[in-house]
This record gives sequence, structure tokens and C-alpha cells, in this order.
Amino acid sequence: MKNNSILSRRTFKVFILAVLAVSVLAVFNGQFNVNSAYAALAGSDVDTEAECRWCHCGTPAYVPDQHHLKVDQPIPGSVTGETYNCMTAVCHQMAWNPTYNSYEFVKFRNCIQCHTASPEPGHHGRTDYECTQCHEMRWVPSINAIVTVLMNWCGGAPLPAYDPPTAVAGPDIEANAGQVVSLDGSNSYDTELIGYRLSYQWDFGDGSPVVWGRKQNHTYSTSGTYAAKLTVYNYACSTDPCTIGRCGVPCLTGSDTVTVKVRTNLAQNSLPIANAGPDIVANPGDQVVFDLTGTTDPDGSIEYMYMEFGDGERTDSPPLNVSHIYPATGNYTARLTVYDDEAAIATDEVSIHIVAPTINSPVDLTASTVESDRVMLNWSYAQGGIQATGMRIERATGAGAYTQIASIGVSMSYTDNTASPSTTYKYRVIAFNASAESVPSNILTVTTPAAVTLPAAPINLVKGSIAKTSISMSWTDKSNNEQGFYVERSTNGGSTWTRIGQTAANTVTYTNSGLTSKTSYKYRVQAYNVGGVSLYSNVLTVSTK
Repeated sequence: MKNNSILSRRTFKVFILAVLAVSVLAVFNGQFNVNSAYAALAGSDVDTEAECRWCHCGTPAYVPDQHHLKVDQPIPGSVTGETYNCMTAVCHQMAWNPTYNSYEFVKFRNCIQCHTASPEPGHHGRTDYECTQCHEMRWVPSINAIVTVLMNWCGGAPLPAYDPPTAVAGPDIEANAGQVVSLDGSNSYDTELIGYRLSYQWDFGDGSPVVWGRKQNHTYSTSGTYAAKLTVYNYACSTDPCTIGRCGVPCLTGSDTVTVKVRTNLAQNSLPIANAGPDIVANPGDQVVFDLTGTTDPDGSIEYMYMEFGDGERTDSPPLNVSHIYPATGNYTARLTVYDDEAAIATDEVSIHIVAPTINSPVDLTASTVESDRVMLNWSYAQGGIQATGMRIERATGAGAYTQIASIGVSMSYTDNTASPSTTYKYRVIAFNASAESVPSNILTVTTPAAVTLPAAPINLVKGSIAKTSISMSWTDKSNNEQGFYVERSTNGGSTWTRIGQTAANTVTYTNSGLTSKTSYKYRVQAYNVGGVSLYSNVLTVSTK
């Protein structure tokens, strides 16, 4: 480092001569200009940007593009990833000082204001600790030029008392044995050397070797409670060769510990469950309500969540029935993101289809009656924003195409009397007006039963026993598919008939009681089944006693 220091002084002498030459030349020409003098320095060993931040270690090597190294760039050849910073031997900044109407070269972070034992008024204000060389370009009105003031001083005044850096090891940790534990000392700081590099040393407290570095991952193999200790060192403790200029700053340290509780059976956190609800279809301007009630955390609580609606809008900590209005048609994807009390994250997405308003569709299409040749349809309907004026009933046979079988006014029922026995039909209903129509209703599939043969008419209706108030009768059954028989009576000579009773299948007798004596009555009988009724039997005329 001695040779580097000597060469560095030579470099600055060359630099001073170059600047003075520029200044003198400008004065002789009577045309001295700050900008032209500034531009003339562009080829020197300093950067001329208004806020340059360039450092080098000791005497710079005069190699193109390697003379100055930008702050925080890796040191060439370093295997530890160390970077240059502004505590190196020569680090300068070009800045405009309006007080002196000049550009000044000052050490980065204002060089901590180095000066001679008797500071020049207005030059710098402090005698401090870290600069071996501090140079300044200043405008001197008396000679109408920019001149260089070079100070080589480091000492002569009492050093102030310095506070040590503060180590922050982070919050306590719980983990399973064998689980990787992450330690981070990034929040450590130094109130004295603000912005300067700290060194970090970790002792994991389990007997393993100490390690260096701000962030560390470590695995504890055995359960127990460990005190992981972080020790931070200020820059004055560094053994980096680029530390010329520390000038007696003491090496100070700070420490902090984090408690690591390691268990063999610590339960793993379960992820929260995000539930944004079902997909939604709505019209522009509708209040779309999302059902988030299915969102939960199986082993804790939901600490925070937010809803992104897919149109650039977002709501933080939404209620469980959060609503949103989509002003334009389109397809949107809303996303719910939730965090549990262990900071685990879960998401859920829901599709929203915003469509133009249409005529409402009929819903809940059903069949109340299905016979071999007849199907009675029923549905529900409510008028919407666009009014319907009619309903179109369409039917398809088997896998065939739909055809219209009827067009009626706005209604909620229709009977298809054109059905055939033993046939499968599909029905749907569409609401319409003069310019538009709805989406079809749900599809109803029915199969009609086979046709039923009507029973044969009974014959040989004859009287049995006769009393004052009752008459018995019998007949011959000629069918084999009846479900029973109807008995009818006339009291006005056959002008009108009244059904007075019925019998079960194969039952061929009937007694009519409660009659008036010495009165004439007429009777007839017919068989019936699901297909209908037979023709009538012969008419029996008989009088009570």
C-alpha cells in the first residue's frame, strides 16, 4: 500500500497541474468559461457527471474501463463477492456548488469535510476522521478561474465518540427438526457510518462453526431451544485493503440474538382455502355480487385478502358478499387472494360473463300429463327488461331437429295433442317479440306410452230381484282389458242419464237401493280402462213394487 500511496500523490500532482494549466490558459485568453474548464477535465482520472459515484483502491490502474469502478461493483478477482464502496482510498464526486459558482470535486458523501488545521471560512466546516486526501475545485472570482485546493490532513483534532452498529437478528422462529431455518440480519444498521458496509457473523448456537454473511440458511437436526447470535462489525473492522483513510475510527460491533425453537412434531401449517364463488352471467351495469363465504383457514384464521375484478379494479379486505359493477360487455376473470395467520397464500378465480340484455327465457319446463296421444306442458316465465309478446313451442322426435309445433301468446302452459303412442319427444319453449327472441328454455324429454285398446261393450243387461225400494241387475262381460264398469240410470224415460255407481273388473252385478215404490227406471252399463270407455250395453227398463 506504500507504493500505491506514493503513486497516488504523483497522480494528484499531475491532476493539479492539468487543472491549473486549463485555468491559466483560460485567464490568458480572457475567455475563461466554467463549462469549457469542466469539459477539459473529462479526460482526467475523475468522472465529470454532476452526480458521479466512482471509487478505486489506492492508486488506480491505468487500464481503459478499469480505472474507476462504480460503487457496489464486484472487486475483480474477489471470490467472496465483496464490492467497492465509498470508504476506499480515493473516491470523488463532481458536484456544482452555487455558493462558489463552481464545480467541486469532493469525496463521495461530501468527503466528511476534510481540511487543514485552520479551516478556511466557507470551505468545509468540520475536522473529521476518514480522509487522507480530499480535493475541491472552486471558483475564485479574484483570478476569474477554477482552482484546485488539495488537502492532505488526517488528525489534529479530538476524535468524537462513536456509537456501535445495531444488530437486528429478526423475530423468533419455530421449526421442525431437519427443517431449513432462514436467518436475516438485513435490518441491522449503523447510525454513525450511514450507508457504509457492515460485516455480519452468525453463531447458530448449536455448536456448528460461525459463518459470515447477512442472510443464512441453517438446519437444526435436534429438537431444543437455540439462541442464534448475530454480530455486526462496522467498516473500520474490515481487513479489506481498500480501507486507507479510516484515520483512527474505532472498530465497533453490535450483537442480537433470535430464539429458534426446534420441535420434532411441530404441525405443518395448512394452506388457507380461497373461494370466490360460482361463475356469473350478468348485464352491463348490474350489481354483480361475489359469494366469498366459502373462504376459510382450516387451522387458523384469514388475516388479509383482496379481490381483483379483472377490469383493473381491486378491493382490499372485501366483505364476504362483495359486489362490483361491470359497465361493458365482455368476459372477465376475477381473482381472490387470501393470506392466513402464517402468511400462507391461496387464490381462486371466477369467470364473469357480461352480456347485452335479452328477452328472459322460460324456465322449469315440465310435463304434467303424458298420454299415448297427448302431452301437457308447463313452465315458468317472468318478463325482463325487454318484453316478450309470444311463446314458440318447438319439438324434436328422437335425435331429429327441432320444429315449431305452436306459436302462442305469453303463457305458461300448452297441450300437444299431436303426439303419437310409444314415441320419445324433446320439447323447448322460446319467448320472442317482433325484433328478438330469448335463449331456449331447458329441454324436456318425454316418452308417450303405448296406445290402449278400448274394452268391448258389456251385453245382456237383465233384471234380478225387485223390491219396493231396490232393483238388482246383472250383465255379461265381453272384454278382457277393462278396469271396471260404470252403471248409469235415467228417471225420465232416457232423456238424461246419471252415473250412479261402478264395479271392479270382472264384477257383473249391481244393486240400486233407495228407490221409490211403483216407479219405472231405465239402466245401462259400459266398461272402462285407461284408454277410455266402451260402448253402452242394452237398456234395461224395470219398475219397483
